[in-house]
Amino acid sequence: MSKCKLIIFSDIHYLDKRPEKLNFRLNRKLTQYSVEIMDKLIDIINKDKLDLSICLGDLIEDTFNHDRDIENYTYIWNKLKNIQLPFYSVMGNHDLRTMNSRKELEKIMEYENATFSFDIKGYHFIILTTNIREDLGGDDGGVYKAHCMSEEEIKWLKEDLNNNELPCIIFTHFGLAEDKQIGNY
Repeated sequence: MSKCKLIIFSDIHYLDKRPEKLNFRLNRKLTQYSVEIMDKLIDIINKDKLDLSICLGDLIEDTFNHDRDIENYTYIWNKLKNIQLPFYSVMGNHDLRTMNSRKELEKIMEYENATFSFDIKGYHFIILTTNIREDLGGDDGGVYKAHCMSEEEIKWLKEDLNNNELPCIIFTHFGLAEDKQIGNY
């Protein structure tokens, strides 16, 4: 088996403009540095001899404004298109929080489906994006709006894994199990 050299990053939390008054949730995030950090990371990725680049989601810090979040997501996605090797991204809960459907971001990313698999250098990779609970609105859904798998995708995952004999790595934004997170930072 050949070696596969990859870079994995996550939680860019791009925000076009930080609010003047910060709450605790946003105060601990470095959104004001996201573009500068991404520019440096893209340069590093493009200079190194890598086979693959993966983002584990949360490209944006959601603003609870659908149109603004679409603009921010489009901006940072277009920036990430400067990565000069195979690049894939999972959608995170902040990316999906104000969306009406996952399809809105799939269109920006030019993904037919944000859950898919591919093979590189003798490895099988799965990008596993959670779904939006469309029964919850953006305001009342919060983090729980975007962490479920449809029965159709569970079936697809089982078939994909059963039809594959390569070593497999699954990328997702956060765990899907109902684990207790008490004390987990």
